[in-house]
Parts: sequence; structure tokens; C-alpha cells
Amino acid sequence: MPWADAGIPSVWVAGYGPNALRCAGRIADGIILQFADVDLIRWCLGFVRQGAESAGRDVANIRVMSATAVWVADDLAKARDQVRWLPALVSNHVVDLISRYTPEELPEELTAYVRDRKDYDYLHHAEVGSSNAAFVSDDIVDRYCIVGPVQTHLRRLQELQEAGVTQLNIYLMSGEEEKTLEIYGRDIIPVCR
Repeated sequence: MPWADAGIPSVWVAGYGPNALRCAGRIADGIILQFADVDLIRWCLGFVRQGAESAGRDVANIRVMSATAVWVADDLAKARDQVRWLPALVSNHVVDLISRYTPEELPEELTAYVRDRKDYDYLHHAEVGSSNAAFVSDDIVDRYCIVGPVQTHLRRLQELQEAGVTQLNIYLMSGEEEKTLEIYGRDIIPVCR
């Protein structure tokens, strides 16, 4: 198989906690972070940097993916509702972190939003309009996802790049996927090049 003979595949690690992030810095070619929150990405990359330095690696060689949901529109209320499922999904990881670390080890910006979280029904996991996302505030949606008009997307992508993000992965599961790809291909990607 040609794809199997092309060399050693890249190793990407997804994680949020300090230990997983340090491990990624020691061994990974890339780190996957499931949000577009610039402050939290910087916090995460601090641990990746620690791990890389402890292993004698140059952190500049580690790629950083922001994997998030996006919605391009002037109607922010609709945009937020279309992607609110993503911070709800991430809350499962945050709840796990809270059970493993002391409050002092995790930033309030990461943990505060899950305080009012109720049960999570995996039958409606990553589903637009799911009651799983009812606890997610607009502020969290705006931080974790990219919503709004094209200019907002361009600004947020610039901020992500400045924070160290080298790749954006759009979760195409919020509806109107073809339209999202068309807008990104026509109005956003050419400007970012």
C-alpha cells in the first residue's frame, strides 16, 4: 500500500490536562486542542513547551491544531445555537480534568462553565439543538467556537495563529456543511494565504 510506505506517520496527541500536554511536548509531532480559545490555547502550550524542553525538543517543530465548530453569519443568535454542542462536548473532558487535578492546577476560564452542567446524554452527543448544551453560555460559545461574519473569522484565525496554532480543523457537523466550505474556500482561505 503506497500510503504505508511513505515513511513514519506523524503522531498527534489530543489533550487538555497538564500531564497529557507535557507528554505531547515530549513525544508528539502535533497537539490537538478542541477549542478556539486563544487564552486556553496559550495555557495548554505552556505545558507542551515544558514537555518539549524536558526532552530536548524544539517546541517550534510541534504543530498545533485548533479543532472547533464554526458558523459564518451575521445572525449571532443562530450561529451560536448551531455550534453550542461543541463546548458541551468539551465539557466532558473538563469534568474529567476536574476529577484528576486540584482547582489550583486548572484555569478558572476552563472549569467555571461546567458548574451548572447537568447530566450529559450521549444519545444526543455532538447534536445541534441538544439539551446537553443548554448550560453553555454565549460567551463560552464565542470563545470555544468561531461564529459571526467573515471578518470575525479572519480576525479569530489571525489571533489563533499568533497564539501558536498552525492548523484549523473545522468540525463539519453543525448543518449547512457545503455552504460553510464554500464560504471558507471563497472568502476566508484565500485571505489567509
